[in-house]
Amino acid sequence: MYKLSDEDVAISGPVYRSINDVVNKMTGGNVSGWEDNYKIFLDSDGQIKAVPVGPNKQGLFGFRSGLEKKLAFLPTPVWVKDSKRRVYICFTHELPGLMKEWWREYSELLG
Repeated sequence: MYKLSDEDVAISGPVYRSINDVVNKMTGGNVSGWEDNYKIFLDSDGQIKAVPVGPNKQGLFGFRSGLEKKLAFLPTPVWVKDSKRRVYICFTHELPGLMKEWWREYSELLG
């Protein structure tokens, strides 16, 4: 399982939004985002474990759920965004576009 708030983990925008949707659903609409409210742990099967952050003033409870789309876990090339990021998590349908983007960035660095 990867803790999404760790500095060596990066997630794609669609994964981020999907986790927001899951949190919103699991909290009955009381929480619209996860970063300030939950520590999210994500495994390769798309299973989510959410643990409330800090003192639980909002009456939040932890939960388990899952994403319905398949995930891909990639090593993040050092030239992409922040070289501290070692794992990039995205949906498999994002891979073709991501590979084109990363290849373009790499070829620009070579040129």
